[in-house]
Amino acid sequence: MSNTVKDQQPQQASAAADELPEELARQFQEGNERAFDKLVFAFRRPMFNLAYRMLNDYEEATDLTQEIFVKMYRALGKFQGASSFATWLYAIAANTCRTRLRRRRRVAQHEVPAFDGVEPAGTDEPGNPGPRPAASPSELLQRKEIRQLVQDAVATLPLDFRPVIIMRDIQGLSYEQIALSLGCSLGTVKSRLSRARVMVKERLERIYRKNATP
Repeated sequence: MSNTVKDQQPQQASAAADELPEELARQFQEGNERAFDKLVFAFRRPMFNLAYRMLNDYEEATDLTQEIFVKMYRALGKFQGASSFATWLYAIAANTCRTRLRRRRRVAQHEVPAFDGVEPAGTDEPGNPGPRPAASPSELLQRKEIRQLVQDAVATLPLDFRPVIIMRDIQGLSYEQIALSLGCSLGTVKSRLSRARVMVKERLERIYRKNATP
């Protein structure tokens, strides 16, 4: 495997814009290692954003993104095109994120939790658009606070609900793509999404009520 995820530049456009991921996968299977680099370049932002939303930790999400692409590299020879490449990769990413979260929970059971805060909202992770230049300082601060509140609320969701709301409401995947990626039915996706939205809304409402209390 050649370039790492950190070598990529977030501001660059997708290198695979004129090549279908499925075609790049086929090229890699035929021995073209550069096809893998193009796939990493094309999917680095959505993979990082999924990891970041799942883990709510910038450094850990960066590390996990690397792990996702390592797994993609190892499994790419087995990709047969039964589903779209993106759906196939999201399945790898979702499983990798869930495994990391379970490991984190096991470690947390044996450690004293450290309250160091969370990565500030609006960090310059790939795929996270910055604020509009015309916004005032107070508007920028408010946007950051809102983004962080939503991010924190999503990060508290149970493991079965978290990837559904991230993939649908944040990354815009279709219900069918989510169902295939997570290995569940359309009905399950819609049910979990509805419940996840309610839980996020309830958490935000509790925070607003608490802050509004004199």
